[in-house]
Amino acid sequence: MSSIVATGIALRWEWFRLQRRLAFRAIMGMIALAVVLILLGAVLLRNEIDDYAVSPAAFPFLIFLALTVVGPFLGIFLTAIVFSGEYGWGTLRAMVARGNPRWQAASAKLLLVSIVLAVVWIVSWILSTATGLLAGEYGASSAILPFTGEAVGWGETALLFFGNLLAPIAYMSLTALLCVAGRSTTFGLAVAAAILIGESTAYPVAAIIAGELYGIDIWEYLRWTLRGATSGLAGRFDETTNPWYFVPAVLAYTALFWGLALALLTRRDLGGGSA
Repeated sequence: MSSIVATGIALRWEWFRLQRRLAFRAIMGMIALAVVLILLGAVLLRNEIDDYAVSPAAFPFLIFLALTVVGPFLGIFLTAIVFSGEYGWGTLRAMVARGNPRWQAASAKLLLVSIVLAVVWIVSWILSTATGLLAGEYGASSAILPFTGEAVGWGETALLFFGNLLAPIAYMSLTALLCVAGRSTTFGLAVAAAILIGESTAYPVAAIIAGELYGIDIWEYLRWTLRGATSGLAGRFDETTNPWYFVPAVLAYTALFWGLALALLTRRDLGGGSA
């Protein structure tokens, strides 16, 4: 019980520091603005679609599509912000010297980022659902997306929406591992972002080349990579593959990265400040 109380105190302290960081406020503001603009655009354009009726479920599905793109970056940046207070200024050693176990201090940071991500997802769902209920066409039985014509229902939308929260949490753990391994917030942020951008650009290009030249579906070989599993979780594979099929793989990546980060943090000497 004492460890739970101590973790709660550490979590409150991390939140006290995080909410005062300008970078955190800027990121949250940009996410809020993006959600509002997407919903506003969907409302304004719904009457321009001649062939399809836009049901209420289409609005949260549009936000889901946006979060699949920005979610991993959000997890990376939030983790870097939370860790920057220790590795950037060399204060982690002082924190441990005050009696806080290393695993407890690090767990409070990752728990805080997870909670912030969950709040972003919940608020986005509430706003998009409310907009859909007010502006959607109730005669449509499923969500018909603007410009794509893809149809999904409320149940599938909710499962995809909240299941995809696991993707930024996986990249959060990867960033934590890189920050600890490199003893630098800048290193963790730069390498994690480079991995995400590299996967996002290289995989589609490789798939096109392999398909056009050799007739090979390269996604069958990339399915269980980090990007492949998180993309599958978002429903990016063929319709016959259930997105929840990828949940164990994404959870395994998260546990692996976080376990390695804790192992390094608890066994290595703590250095001084490092950008």
